[in-house]
Amino acid sequence: MHSDGRQWHGLPTGFDQNQQIKDQKNSHSYQIGLYGPVIMISQADYQAVGGHAAIKDSIVDDMALGEKLRQKDIPFALFLGDQDASYRMYRGGLRELIQGWTKNQAAGAAKTPLFLIVLVFFWITAIASAPLYLILSLVWQQWLWAAILAAFYGIWVLELSRIAHHIGSFSVTTIVFYPLLLIFYLAIFIRSMVKKILGLPVIWKDREIRLEK
Repeated sequence: MHSDGRQWHGLPTGFDQNQQIKDQKNSHSYQIGLYGPVIMISQADYQAVGGHAAIKDSIVDDMALGEKLRQKDIPFALFLGDQDASYRMYRGGLRELIQGWTKNQAAGAAKTPLFLIVLVFFWITAIASAPLYLILSLVWQQWLWAAILAAFYGIWVLELSRIAHHIGSFSVTTIVFYPLLLIFYLAIFIRSMVKKILGLPVIWKDREIRLEK
């Protein structure tokens, strides 16, 4: 890794090191956190915010670290990693994935600006509508609408295929059957929200954690 004389923590994720982030005094409200698995930060900035010791009690530590940077008026940016960084999420398997998402989803949503939540809502609604109404059209034997909705479904599959390689490693089969994954995600999100609203504990790394209401 090349550096300009400063010491760095973390790994680059699609990060142009010639881009002077420190000079971009840009503190948009949507810069609400970092991306936990891959963070690149100078030692000076890391120490200025107190490092991970300053956020040791946080449920979602990457978002908390981003908030510390904002409090110190230290700008940062998020980048897609493409092929520059790869890793396996939740090596413990499906159980660990469910626990991790349950811990993070509601807590992350609570810190997300409203306009971003609205955009995410419309995005999820759009990609869910095509397969849902396609199935209903087939059940009701409305063949013309079924053909139209099948075309829309195909368009979504193509669009998801286009962006998939930027955000992870997904097979063609996975993308074609994305509605099943979407249902799984929404179930975990609802589970996380219920636990947060009711103050129920979640299990993470064999520890019991209570999400703040």
